Amino acid sequence: MKDQITKVLLSADALLANGYVLGPVGTAMLALIAHKYNKPVIVCCETYKFSERVQTDSILFNELADPNDMLKTKTGAASPLSDHADNHKVNLVNLVYDATLPPSCQ
Repeated sequence: MKDQITKVLLSADALLANGYVLGPVGTAMLALIAHKYNKPVIVCCETYKFSERVQTDSILFNELADPNDMLKTKTGAASPLSDHADNHKVNLVNLVYDATLPPSCQ
């Protein structure tokens, strides 16, 4: 299947001053896989989303979604994380954005 893919198009929620792309969670993983297989990655971003902010990771500045969203499965089966509330050593964090490294996107 990878031979059928000629390029990868990604949307961006922001294009940061250092070239990083702030996009939905999973964007960085897709860009890195495409980069590994020498597939061009094209980022689509409106000019009003260009930002002067600099960010190098997804942890320091991000939005959090409801952690319970990660417990839902498409099949309706119980999630392996469904008992996380009973374990006080486990805190679910549901990040909204990924920071994608510039060399992955060209």
